[in-house]
Amino acid sequence: GPTPLNSRLVSGTVFETTSSGGQTVRNVWVGWEAVVDGLVAETRTDAAGHYRVCGLPRERITLSAAPASGNVFYASVEPGSDAIVDIEIARK
Repeated sequence: GPTPLNSRLVSGTVFETTSSGGQTVRNVWVGWEAVVDGLVAETRTDAAGHYRVCGLPRERITLSAAPASGNVFYASVEPGSDAIVDIEIARK
């Protein structure tokens, strides 16, 4: 659908810290859901672990990231304009 006025884009990389450093993770669900009005913005990471979510509000929000392991991880996004936010996950 159309991008709401006064919205922003948040993008970044989902990664897992391993003994050999950070490893990107593909096919992770990344999204945001407004509790009050039920708006949802979601995507999945690509083969390089990158995500891009459009139409997000400019206030402080929390993104959720859910890999196939079933755990959910959270990343706070500061208020403002477009942002790059990397999300660290951990496997069970």
